[in-house]
Amino acid sequence: MSFDLRMQQTALRLINKRGKTITYTAVVPGTYDRTSGSAPAIETVSSFRAIVTPGNGQDLTVGELVVRNDKNVVIAGLSLLIAPKPNDQLTVDGESFLVNAANPAYAGELVAVYKLKVRKA
Repeated sequence: MSFDLRMQQTALRLINKRGKTITYTAVVPGTYDRTSGSAPAIETVSSFRAIVTPGNGQDLTVGELVVRNDKNVVIAGLSLLIAPKPNDQLTVDGESFLVNAANPAYAGELVAVYKLKVRKA
């Protein structure tokens, strides 16, 4: 087993042990429909465990603001089938949030965790 894969599995194990259950909704564009002239979005919903902490303003770039209910969410790379992106949705303790930023943290070639900045919807 490679070091990269062991790091992914370690991240998943620790997050599953210490995290809380969230519901993640990834929104992807669907196939184009000529009749309606649009491509309706397809939502993929999954539940898994993540580390959720209050947003503290660290890692902000110039011009970004922290809002009172912002949160930082850490998701194991093995929990998701597709990479998270802005405007995806997640639910934590019954509250809905939108993803503002999603940054991968790599262990070698593989994504060990995704660090998300989320804001209340």
